[in-house]
This record gives sequence, C-alpha cells and structure tokens, in this order.
Amino acid sequence: MKRKRKLTPLKVLFTFCILLYLVVMVFPMLYLLSASFMSESDLRQIPAKLLPSQFNFENYATALHRQPLLKYVVNSLVSTIFSVAICLTVGSKAS
Repeated sequence: MKRKRKLTPLKVLFTFCILLYLVVMVFPMLYLLSASFMSESDLRQIPAKLLPSQFNFENYATALHRQPLLKYVVNSLVSTIFSVAICLTVGSKAS
C-alpha cells in the first residue's frame, strides 16, 4: 500500500523556488527562439511581442549569407571530435 506524502511548507517553498528558477532560466531562451522568427517591425514594437505575427525564416537565410556560419559549425564539430578523442584516449589509459 502506498503511503501518502505529507505536504510540508518547506516542500511547497522548495517546489515554488525550483519552478521560479526554471521560468527565469528558460523564458529568455524561449524568447530568443521566438525573436529569431520575428520580422524587424515585430522586434521594434513597443510593448514587445512574445510571439511573431508570422514566422519569418528569412532571418536564418540572411545570417547564413552574411557570415560563414556553416564553416564555423564545421570548425566546432572538428574541434569537438578531436577533444573527445583525446579525452577518451587519455582516460582509457588512466583506467
């Protein structure tokens, strides 16, 4: 038979703090993602909008054309693969 867990004020406070922390940490990332699909007029609007009026994928195309982002991603991937390979090699020798 299952025991009922007591709901103490400390548990409620702890849960509230965790939820508040999650909202504070996750909201800016979600807003950045939402803003990446906004048009320039949506971004300049006051008060700020949380969701774009229509999804605009042109921002990503512009970013890919202005900067060699694909080259940067490949460089990061190669660097990560070499770092992981070195860590695995050294770590396997240590054990």
